[in-house]
Amino acid sequence: MTNITDTPQRFGTVSMALHWALALLMIGVFVLGQIMEELPRGPEKVEMIFWHASFGLLILGLALGRLVWRWTQTTPLPPADETALQKLAHRIVVITLYLIPIALGLTGMAAVASTGNDISFFGLFSIPGMEAFSKTVHEAAEETHEVFVKILVITVIAHTAAAIWHHLIRHDTTLSRMLPGS
Repeated sequence: MTNITDTPQRFGTVSMALHWALALLMIGVFVLGQIMEELPRGPEKVEMIFWHASFGLLILGLALGRLVWRWTQTTPLPPADETALQKLAHRIVVITLYLIPIALGLTGMAAVASTGNDISFFGLFSIPGMEAFSKTVHEAAEETHEVFVKILVITVIAHTAAAIWHHLIRHDTTLSRMLPGS
């Protein structure tokens, strides 16, 4: 039976739920973003921006919650035979996976708000946009957002490859301790 909280042996249900929910949401928002970029200006693109921004805000909230949760939990121990280089790589990837979704949310908000438009959260409430359009802020926020997306994609690929390597090559519990029911 999995604990709600993390233990030195494995992640608890809250950490697992946040991890997998964020993973699925980020994949979805990435796909929305790619579709959105290809659309010409018009109502379809506005609709895609609405969904991309709404899910982006959800990711931002969950990522902040996940960071707070992580600070309050015991961190599962790495495999005993992990090298110093592996520990360093793990630390860099984990820090990146915690901070980049937050940075993406903030730069995404800046990109939308700098157009003067409000940022809607699924139509439930809105975050006010800037009073005047700022092309400079908008372009800088969009460019920064795109750089963070590239960093996230590279980091997710490295994270996934490492999890598979631990599972298939090293045969340790690194992957299974993040899977429900294992």
